Amino acid sequence: MAEYWKSAVTNYWCEICRTFVRDTVASRTLHENGPKHKDLLERKLKAGRIEKERKQREEQAAKSAMEKIDQLAMRQYQRDQAGMMRTA
Repeated sequence: MAEYWKSAVTNYWCEICRTFVRDTVASRTLHENGPKHKDLLERKLKAGRIEKERKQREEQAAKSAMEKIDQLAMRQYQRDQAGMMRTA
């Protein structure tokens, strides 16, 4: 006899719905074609797209800020070089 009880039926964990579904082809198909699963899947995909767009905007803003800083630094460097030429 086993030391602990183990069910003969296995379950599948649906990451989208965060619930257990019986691990049979019919049960999984029924679950994945259900309105709750489809709605949650659509929300998850939409949230992923929004997050990706937000990250792209942040990266673009950081890139443009660095370009502006580089331009200002180069302008100041050129002024410093011109000032050193006049004094030398």
